[in-house]
Amino acid sequence: MISVQTALLRLGLALLLGALVGFERERGERAAGLRTHALVALGSCLVMIVSAFGFADILGTHNVTLDPSRMAAQVVSGVGFLGAGTILLRKEIIKGLTTAAAVWVVAAIGLACGAGLLIEAILTTIFTIAVLTLLQPLRQRLHRVPEVQQLRIKAVAEQALLNRIYDICTGAGVSIQQVELQTGNGHDKMEIACTTSEANSLAKSLLALKSASGLETLSINLHNPTGETTLFPILTEEEARVRQNL
Repeated sequence: MISVQTALLRLGLALLLGALVGFERERGERAAGLRTHALVALGSCLVMIVSAFGFADILGTHNVTLDPSRMAAQVVSGVGFLGAGTILLRKEIIKGLTTAAAVWVVAAIGLACGAGLLIEAILTTIFTIAVLTLLQPLRQRLHRVPEVQQLRIKAVAEQALLNRIYDICTGAGVSIQQVELQTGNGHDKMEIACTTSEANSLAKSLLALKSASGLETLSINLHNPTGETTLFPILTEEEARVRQNL
């Protein structure tokens, strides 16, 4: 038989370890939080204690055998239904897999406490919390979506050079939303509204046109609701006037 003090230690430790894992999930406002993980660990620990010691009074009875692993196996398979309840499918995006895995691990932690493997249960809890917290920044970095910027490219140049600027934009893979073209005396004006995640790469490609003949002004502006910020002026108005006087 197991003493009350030992049973209390195992149940209390299982509750504490499950709550620690649940606390991390609670901070992220997951479907299964502190209370769920604590209860799963506590219940698993109790099932393991009952499976190992609850039938000690009938041991030795004729044709009666005891297999403590049977009830533990039912916990491992049965907790899968609880974990499945935390998994959601929204617009072809699956959410809750990590929480479901945490619930499954917490059940194993509870079983370890019930079996008296306290050191193993503590180490597993530490490893679980480390995975949930320390690996999250790495996961976000791996799945980081490039920032898309809305740009306005303004150019005053000869028609052939404007065509070249347009080809550079399309070749850089930008998403062109609007193109405005105004004709003038020898020089035409073009304004392109586009979005791209490679603004610096696009600017470097346009930089090669700085010494091209027939170019008067060319600039790239970051467009936002509060106004426009010039990110990359290639030729200023003063440079254009000096160039016209040469």
